[in-house]
Amino acid sequence: SLVSLSGLDSLTSLPGGLEVTDNPTFSSLEGLSGVSGSMADLFIRNAPVTSLQPLSQLGDISYRIVIDNTHLDDLSGLQQIEPFTGALIIGDLGDHPLSSAAQLPVGGSLTELYMDTLLATDEWPNFSQMVSVSGSVLLSVGTMADLGDAFPLLQSIDGQLHIDDVPRD
Repeated sequence: SLVSLSGLDSLTSLPGGLEVTDNPTFSSLEGLSGVSGSMADLFIRNAPVTSLQPLSQLGDISYRIVIDNTHLDDLSGLQQIEPFTGALIIGDLGDHPLSSAAQLPVGGSLTELYMDTLLATDEWPNFSQMVSVSGSVLLSVGTMADLGDAFPLLQSIDGQLHIDDVPRD
């Protein structure tokens, strides 16, 4: 089974993006360290990827970021991208939840926002500049007090606002 992207070291452009799904042995994005410029999609679901650091030359992700059931500790490797304005889906209630998503820069608007995670709000991406979401928002939080000042400028959500209560240990 494929465990990494080693061998793609000459790759410098991946404008369509990367999707890794349902691959229980795939753990490394090594081989993508030369990729720069813009990427439409970053979609990693049900794969034990351990680091996004090989994407540290990437300048922009334009459409969608999905991080769900991985072995990532945080989103290091994305801190240099342009502030993200697409669909952000973080669902990590599996065996190895994220400890932080604060490395991801977020712009003034998103198209969707799903935070199905046990992260404390101070470990969420910085939503302090976000004014609108053109689709729906799903937030799983322990208590409403967890939202605190997470969205100080948010003025409109054009879709549904869904709040879940996630039990904490």
